Amino acid sequence: MITKPAGSPDVHELIISKEEFERKERNKEDIYSGFIRNRKMGDSSHVRDDEERFLHGLIAEEVGKDSFTAVVVTGVQPEHITFLKQDFHLWTRELAHLYHYYIHGLNGNDMKASNRNSDCVSNIDIQVRWSLYLNNHVIVILW
Repeated sequence: MITKPAGSPDVHELIISKEEFERKERNKEDIYSGFIRNRKMGDSSHVRDDEERFLHGLIAEEVGKDSFTAVVVTGVQPEHITFLKQDFHLWTRELAHLYHYYIHGLNGNDMKASNRNSDCVSNIDIQVRWSLYLNNHVIVILW
């Protein structure tokens, strides 16, 4: 997960393996916790693994963006690639709902909630782009 909140000078990266994700889920732990790398926009100097060289282009695209979230999934099984291709509209809609929840929380659709005011209520334009690379690396970008 690579993200930059609006107004922040830094990009934040969280890397989690399938095994760690499943362990945390099974133990009802906070899945998206752990070591978070903070770096400047466009800085890909930490990408050294030859198998991750596709990240250089993605990281270069960050420059000039006020905010973004990119989800990079590696090792995607061929049957899942088929689903991603055939059901693009379904999974991108589900992803947009998840991202809305991530931004607005549990009561994100409750316009009457006392903790919301007219200044913080806005529509978010979520543009989804996905790319498939060699070795079944999938990148989903939310701009």
